[in-house]
Amino acid sequence: MILSLEKLVTTLETSRRMKKLGFPQETVFYWVRQSMNGKMVDDWIIFDRREPEMIHFKERVADGIYIAAYLSSEVGEILPYRIKWRAWSKDQDEYLLITSGKNDEGYYCDLTSNKTGKRLHTSYAPTESEARGLLACWLKEQGLI
Repeated sequence: MILSLEKLVTTLETSRRMKKLGFPQETVFYWVRQSMNGKMVDDWIIFDRREPEMIHFKERVADGIYIAAYLSSEVGEILPYRIKWRAWSKDQDEYLLITSGKNDEGYYCDLTSNKTGKRLHTSYAPTESEARGLLACWLKEQGLI
């Protein structure tokens, strides 16, 4: 089975959110805003940054014409394995562990306490990259990363 690029990267909406939250804009793929007759239109496609047309991608990222479209593995590099949450006892800290997977409803990315096993947050999405991207945004908005 061959997947389209849209199924391999974060959605344009999540990619915009990640850019606004200050996540790095260095990825393999980018959402690229199209122009028609010299004017920018609200039509976006995915480009590989290794393509010759992408030679000026850094300037275009600054202009808002290119937005990083993260692969699941790229979001995985952003997400920590665990986050120190609080002191559990005098000798032990509580950590939040990040796990991801797939079930009947789609992909998920969980944030779970290593002490209680309680799920603190779960992001669900139709793709793994999107579920991870949504969790990364939530963690950043909560000040956890």
